[in-house]
Amino acid sequence: MRSSLNRWIRFAVFLAVHGAILTALYAAVVEPALELLADQRRRIEAGTMRLEQAAAAAARHDLVAALDPADVERAAQRFVSGENDGLRNADLLTRIRRSADERGVRLTSIATLPPHGWNGRQLVAARIEFTASAEQVAKLLSDIEEGPSLLFIGRARLSAPAEERPDGEGVTASVDIYGVPEWPRV
Repeated sequence: MRSSLNRWIRFAVFLAVHGAILTALYAAVVEPALELLADQRRRIEAGTMRLEQAAAAAARHDLVAALDPADVERAAQRFVSGENDGLRNADLLTRIRRSADERGVRLTSIATLPPHGWNGRQLVAARIEFTASAEQVAKLLSDIEEGPSLLFIGRARLSAPAEERPDGEGVTASVDIYGVPEWPRV
């Protein structure tokens, strides 16, 4: 009976020692190897993402390099320009006057308004007042909104003129116009 018990004890010790060796081997070799493989996988995924970003940046650079400089200059001309609010307001007023002159509209009043915040940007603003034929008013307002400059009508009040016009037609307009300044150069 004793020999049978000794066999079981030896067998249990054998299992315990080999279990301890396997646990130590797992802790010393397998677990660090699995962590190394997981770390390499994370690096590969991060590298793949950086490579995709670099490829997108290169493609974007190629597209920008392929742009015609004249197209870029025309696009930049759409923005109200100036280093400060005074210069931007002056540019806005000049663009409005030019548009009115091209349409044969005489402005009776033109004044700047305080800057207007929109989408995290500061728009420059002006209010114009004039009296003209309905066709001239329509052409001027259309030119402001759809013209070569990025100008937007925020408010327009149209009414019959206070004095009679000789042609019997006329509209008195008071219009708030907003201009988008160019993005700051980085």
